[in-house]
Amino acid sequence: MEQLLKTRSTIVDYVQQATKTKRIRIAYYYFDFSDKDIQKLDNLLRCLIWQLCNHDEQLPPAASSLWQSCDNGRKQASAQVLADTLFDLLQDSDRQDYVVIDALDECPIESRELFYELFLDRISDETGLFNFLFTSRKESDIEQRMTELKKLHNVPILTGAVDADVRLHVSRFIAKNRIMKTWSKELKEEIEVAISGGAQGM
Repeated sequence: MEQLLKTRSTIVDYVQQATKTKRIRIAYYYFDFSDKDIQKLDNLLRCLIWQLCNHDEQLPPAASSLWQSCDNGRKQASAQVLADTLFDLLQDSDRQDYVVIDALDECPIESRELFYELFLDRISDETGLFNFLFTSRKESDIEQRMTELKKLHNVPILTGAVDADVRLHVSRFIAKNRIMKTWSKELKEEIEVAISGGAQGM
């Protein structure tokens, strides 16, 4: 879990800087199609719960109850119980919570319906000073379910602009690399086009 958290997105850093004078909690998760463990919803929920609890010196009551119900950590809680605990933690009225779930499109299709039940079906009905941010490539089922949220701000990212940023990053990397900077201009351009085009706006 700690290895996962070493990779921090720009938006998480931005939120922390923009709100560093306020009492907030931030939890984030990145779905990675190459790691089956990271794709599991119970691991997603445990990671978010752990991060929210990590802001406090003492274990919050909701997390303490979860621990006890799991025979002091000797049993595994179901995804539903974990989701209940997560939203209980988000009821803290004394602070603002931000939950970032990145690359939702990399969540396996067969797990998405349960994800929608655990998260989207509850977000509009739950109270609390919390905000969720989901990022994803365009997927019809994700777009459809997101539009059902009562409070939704959809921010499309222009693929061309992102691809240009990716290409610039690759170009700078090649220019600094001891071996690659000696390659021909044609080969460098071919690599830049292939990588930036494969990014598909992400």
